[in-house]
Amino acid sequence: MELKKLIVIILAPLVAFGCMTMRRGPSQVIQIRSEPDGAAVTIEPAAGKFTGPAHVSLRRKSPYTVVVSQAGYKPVSVPVESTIAGETWWRNLVWIHPLFWGIGVIVDLPTGAGYELAPASITVDLKAGAATSAR
Repeated sequence: MELKKLIVIILAPLVAFGCMTMRRGPSQVIQIRSEPDGAAVTIEPAAGKFTGPAHVSLRRKSPYTVVVSQAGYKPVSVPVESTIAGETWWRNLVWIHPLFWGIGVIVDLPTGAGYELAPASITVDLKAGAATSAR
């Protein structure tokens, strides 16, 4: 009986360390800034309307389009892509013991935690009609 407890105590952290669902969850905060401040920020599909600058929590599993607009300026559209995070493979297939390979991926991909949104930071210059972004 004591050996079983010891095995669980040793293996549980290894399995949990690989799980992206436990590490960061299914949502990611995207930072959106505009020049000038106070621009309307619309996120499709149906994530809402905000006033920039904004920090918006989005589900990692879906792609989005961020539209920044303000009266007197041309609206600027920025795609936000959802891709499987490289860290997902590293943590779930390389870091943990081969006996548990794939368990984290089976959980992380359906929940969305195994994905990442890019860019994570968007700055839109409405005067220039352009956007810059950072991962």
